[in-house]
Amino acid sequence: GLAGMWWSPNLGVVVAAMVVTGAAGAFIWIPAPAVSSSLVPPERRAFAIGTIGTGIGIGFVSAGWVASAVGSDWRAVYRFETLVAVATALALWRLLRVPTDPETAKPSLRSLGLVPHWVVILATYGGFGLSMSLFVNFLTARLQEDAGFAPATAAVVYSVFGIASIFGGPLYGAVSDRSGRRPALVVGYLAMAASSLLVLASSGPWPWVAASVFGLAFTGVPATTAAYLRDHLTARQFGSAFGIITLAFGTGQLLGPQLGGYLGDTRGSFTVVFVLAATVAAAACLASVGVRPRGSVAVEGVE
Repeated sequence: GLAGMWWSPNLGVVVAAMVVTGAAGAFIWIPAPAVSSSLVPPERRAFAIGTIGTGIGIGFVSAGWVASAVGSDWRAVYRFETLVAVATALALWRLLRVPTDPETAKPSLRSLGLVPHWVVILATYGGFGLSMSLFVNFLTARLQEDAGFAPATAAVVYSVFGIASIFGGPLYGAVSDRSGRRPALVVGYLAMAASSLLVLASSGPWPWVAASVFGLAFTGVPATTAAYLRDHLTARQFGSAFGIITLAFGTGQLLGPQLGGYLGDTRGSFTVVFVLAATVAAAACLASVGVRPRGSVAVEGVE
């Protein structure tokens, strides 16, 4: 997919290549938590899942640096990313060794139903996708058009978000392993809500604080959510269940840019966009209070 975007002679090929890249990304995003959690004891699952999530933050920051370095040569960006993808694939093929799976429970689309409060997890993860999409896509627009930030300054604030996201997964994962999944989810969604409102404070350190806090939650919430599913499912069952809630996440992520753009255009500012992001995250926070705390963990191999 990346090679197709690098080579593409017209818009149609770009769109097709992006669809291929996005679909292929699911083949990475869905099994990665199951693989990482199978390599560590149960009490370290969230930290392991969160640690692999640091790659997301590193990718955000690195992509920005690469784009800045090459200027308007967008083909060079995709060329670089293609080489990174090929090198990563070869490294995984050569180095990754996953333990033999002794489990007898079979994967099924019904696996998610085995998770306590799965409806809440599904809904809140969809809300995460929407709130995250609004914040990430319109952060620099809010800072430049509403707050008067110079483009370079707004870009630095965005890079702060990316840097913070490198550390969010391990941090929330460690808290989740120690204190439980429910407190970590509640804190994560509350942090998203608070930071979405802090962006509206146009002066002082608050936009920088907001970017940092949201960046930590950006990778921390998915790590905690994945660990919660894994606590109640076997590794083989996890993939289908995580795939379903990722579909909800993707739906929210898909709606965010269109909805935020419409609100920004009709209201003449992006204030309402971030109020909406905060409202959705706050609702997810309240819903997460009812999630069963850490305790009832599925016995490996038992459906």
